[in-house]
This record gives sequence, structure tokens and C-alpha cells, in this order.
Amino acid sequence: MSREFYETLHQSYFPLRDSTHAFLASDRFRKCLSTLVRLHPENLLEIGFEDPVLSWNVRKHLGCNYVAIDISETSVKEALRIGLEALALDVSAEALPFDNCSVDVVYCSEVIEHLYNPDFAIEEFKRVLKPTGKILLSTPNLAAWYNRILLPLGIQPIHTEVSTIRNLGRAIKALGQGNRPVGHIRVFTLRALDDFLRFHGLKVVELGGYALESLGRLGTLDRVLSRVPTFASGIIVLTELAGR
Repeated sequence: MSREFYETLHQSYFPLRDSTHAFLASDRFRKCLSTLVRLHPENLLEIGFEDPVLSWNVRKHLGCNYVAIDISETSVKEALRIGLEALALDVSAEALPFDNCSVDVVYCSEVIEHLYNPDFAIEEFKRVLKPTGKILLSTPNLAAWYNRILLPLGIQPIHTEVSTIRNLGRAIKALGQGNRPVGHIRVFTLRALDDFLRFHGLKVVELGGYALESLGRLGTLDRVLSRVPTFASGIIVLTELAGR
């Protein structure tokens, strides 16, 4: 996706938010934050932030040196406004402005599915990572339990997009038909994500799933199935350099 796409997306998105963002209570954020607190890094590089309020809370809980990268100038300005250190950069094409082996943890939540060139990005994450460092990554699961039902019915899987203007192929509004796309380009199954990481010399040391908060009456089922990463709405992995 282009910078223009994300600028337009974020410019329309930020005015709708308040300081007590609902994502603070989301299953994904709570699980990622718990892992980050346990890792207790001296310095953290966050790649992309869907809401600077979430990032502000990460820094508050960790109390570490923190820098964030995002492709959107609008998003970066919002982060700077609330006191975060942030830089505008396209990690699909531009090298990270940090020394080799200088970062304890790279935190990349709900970003890799947006990247035109995730291979370039993951190699940059590795370059700046200390030999003992970790990458915490989350991404939607193409093989989520509901997509296993929808696809045989001919319905476009959730988390995938065929247009930059409207979500199409979802049949009904409840499945997102007509909603605004968020820019998903690469959507992973657990097997594909594991293969991708192994291909780039990384190994998974912790694996989990997360549930969504937008499934209404199906939320209980989603939370139960999120305990099985292959069926979960999304995947959370903690990785490190292979060979350690």
C-alpha cells in the first residue's frame, strides 16, 4: 500500500478516538503487553502503531528507551503530540536508521500483513536486533475458524481485501461487506508464518492466539478457539535468531 493510502486512513481515523481506547482491553494487546513486560527490554523498537495511545501505554508499563516507526506522517505527528519518540519510515523499502545489534526487542503488531515487501522488513529487524534479542509479532490468521466456514460458501475470507475502496465479496454487512479496507496485502496461516520466519533464519520460541472483540454472540466461541493458534482469529509469536 502507498503512503497516500495510509495518510488518508489515519487522517480520518484519529479524530474518532478518545484517550480510553477500547483496544487497551483487547485480547491481543493484553497478551502482547504481558509478554513485553516479562521480557523487560532496555530498549524497544515498535514497528507501526494502530493507535499511539496503545504505544504510550506500552512505554508506560516498560519504562524503557522506546522508539516507534510508522509509514504515516499523520500517525507519527499524533505520537509526537502525546510524547512518544517516533519516525516516519516505510519499512518495506527503507532501512531502519539504527546501528546493527542495537535493539533488545522489535515489536511488530498487526503490521506485517500490510507490507508490500515483508522480506526486506524482517531482514532489517534482524539487522538491528541484538544477538540475544527478540521479535514479538502478531498478525491475523487466514485460517481462522470462521474463514474455514466462509470460504467453502464462496465468501471472501475475513482479514483479506480485494479493493482499496470497499470490502467486497463478504455477502452481508455483518461480515464487513462495504466497510473501508485497512490495507491488508499479505495474510498468513500459522504454517505460512512459521515457514516465513524459518526462511529468514528465525525460530519461534513462544506461540499463541488471540480473539477478536467484534464477533458479538460468537465472542465466547472465538475466545475458546483462540487457545488453539491454528484456529484463532490471530497469531502471536515471539521469535529469536535461529542457532541460539
